[in-house]
Amino acid sequence: MQKLYTGKTKDVYLCDDGNVLLHFKDSVTGVGDKIDSGANEVIGEVAGKGRSSFRLTLLFSTFCTKREYLRTSSARAQRRTRCSPNEQNP
Repeated sequence: MQKLYTGKTKDVYLCDDGNVLLHFKDSVTGVGDKIDSGANEVIGEVAGKGRSSFRLTLLFSTFCTKREYLRTSSARAQRRTRCSPNEQNP
């Protein structure tokens, strides 16, 4: 396994089988003692934060890789997000 990236909140590894492994940390960023996800400084850790970040990433990646959302036209993609699950999409 080869480490590709080390960040404030996650590390990225290339596995021997070609898959990518994301390791989410419990680190939080902020300014002073105030948590701010847009900050560039790690100010501490929150137990379970890495697991929560993983679950959110999994949710978004699952949502974005569904076939009906892989469209090049943004207008078409926006139209599809308003369709009900039983509605047929063109």
